[in-house]
Amino acid sequence: MALRDGALSREGVKVLICARESALADAARDAMQTTQAKIETHPLDVTKVEQIETIPRVVKDKLGHIDILINNAGTGTYKAVLEVTDEELVEGMAINFFAQFRICQRIVPMMIARGGGRIINVRGQTGIMTLNQPFLSSCTGPAKSTEIRFSKLLANELAPHNIRVNCVIPGFINTPERFAKWEREVAKRQLSPEDAARAIALVEQSGHA
Repeated sequence: MALRDGALSREGVKVLICARESALADAARDAMQTTQAKIETHPLDVTKVEQIETIPRVVKDKLGHIDILINNAGTGTYKAVLEVTDEELVEGMAINFFAQFRICQRIVPMMIARGGGRIINVRGQTGIMTLNQPFLSSCTGPAKSTEIRFSKLLANELAPHNIRVNCVIPGFINTPERFAKWEREVAKRQLSPEDAARAIALVEQSGHA
């Protein structure tokens, strides 16, 4: 639950990164290389409720308390509505919304007990805009829109407890894992010349060969 680039560490904040084991080492290494600060880590699959339940204890053990929560887990499925599987639909909601809701439920009581805190939810641009072919977002967009709406409602509800809630929508962010997923999904579809041009432009912008 932290920014991968170590921005918070550079400000002197004690950081705990919770992520899948496959991504945890890279995230911690990236943060420590840019800040030389010690980064606490904990393996977490945000789709597993039983793992989310352990977060308050982990925070107390590793940090003592929590002032800032950053929810930045997310995924995207870019397919036509008739191609989306039920598994992809459920997974999208589980990662893009249920995880943030459940984590907030476990962390907010800790913030209330300390007299306040900050929650930052990071969402994708499909939550506020419609993408053109080949990156259709009938599955991903609604899930991310739900989180944006949740952030607004949470901000209103938690304001009396001195807990500020914001939602950040940074736009297009390319990661190797995400790019590979896009490639797999787009490769399964027949594209028009215009769609192919957009895909080529995305490859060029991302710097992948």
